[in-house]
Amino acid sequence: YFSVPLNIRNYNLPSKNIVVYILLGILSGVVSSFWTRFFRTVQLSFRRWKRALYLKTALAGGILSILYAVNHIFIGKDLHIWGLGYETINTLFENPCEIATLVIIFLLVGKMVATALTVGSGAAGGLVLPTFFIGAAVGALFGQLPLGIPPEIASVAGALSFFASSTNTPLAMTIFSAEAAGTSLILPTMVASLVGHIISRNDSIFTDAKLFSKQKI
Repeated sequence: YFSVPLNIRNYNLPSKNIVVYILLGILSGVVSSFWTRFFRTVQLSFRRWKRALYLKTALAGGILSILYAVNHIFIGKDLHIWGLGYETINTLFENPCEIATLVIIFLLVGKMVATALTVGSGAAGGLVLPTFFIGAAVGALFGQLPLGIPPEIASVAGALSFFASSTNTPLAMTIFSAEAAGTSLILPTMVASLVGHIISRNDSIFTDAKLFSKQKI
C-alpha cells in the first residue's frame, strides 16, 4: 500500500501560498482532462475494433511489453509503471527531488498509456491506483518548480487534487488529506482540488470505465 510521509504533518504552510495551490489545481485539472479524454479515446477505439477479446488484449499486451522493456532498461525496476505501483507512489511522495524530471514525465505518460491499454482493451485492471499514481507524478513535477512549496507536499497534494479532478471528488479528497496528514495538507488539497474540479468540468474517468460485456473470447 502507499502512505503519506509522516514528516508532512510537521509542515506549517503559510496561507500566502494560496496562489501556488491554485497553480497546482490548474495543472491537475488540465492533465486530468487530458487523461480522461485519452482513456476514453483508447477505450472507444478498442470497442469499435470488431475483433475477439483475446486479439484486443494480445495487441495491448504486445505494446505494453515494449513499454515495460523500455522502463526496465533505461530507468530500472525501482521506479516502474507496471503492477499496482505502490512502491513508485511512495517514492514520489517521499523523495520527489531525487527523481530526474524526464523520469517523472516517463512515469506519468507511461502509466497513462499502460492503464488505458490494459483497461481499454478489456483486460483485468482498475483505475483508482493508476489515477493516484499519475497524480503523484503530476505533483512531483510541480514540486520541482521554485515556487516555495515543499516537494513532498506538492507530490501528495498533486495526487489528491488530480484524483479529485478525475473523479469529481474534491470534498472527499480534502477530508482524506485531513485524515492522512492532519491540518498541513487541508488548504493545498482543498484549493487545488476545487480549482482542478472546475477546470475538468465535472468530467469523470469512471463515466466511461464500464466493464466489457458480450465480448467474443
